[in-house]
Amino acid sequence: MSTELRGYVSRIRRFVITTAGREVRPKSRTARLRILNEGANVVRLYLTQQDFTNDVEFIVLAASGGLFDEKIEVGGATNGETPVYFLRSLVGDSTVVTLEQYLRS
Repeated sequence: MSTELRGYVSRIRRFVITTAGREVRPKSRTARLRILNEGANVVRLYLTQQDFTNDVEFIVLAASGGLFDEKIEVGGATNGETPVYFLRSLVGDSTVVTLEQYLRS
């Protein structure tokens, strides 16, 4: 996963995602988000707590190479809350790599 985009500061993290799911808190609002599913199980990406809780409005990352790559501000918080996104594996554990990119200030 290349991190060479001009004007961005990048942060790469690796997680094991389970069927219970995981809340991910970037250090600040993202300008671009990339998530690569390296595991053998399908992973769902949710952009809001409500969608995660109700298991609706998700993006599917296919097993073994599924990729989400969008210019997106993760989280809808504008009142000082920490922006978050959520990941859940459908069957068993799956490893994902995230690349969070922030605009240089």
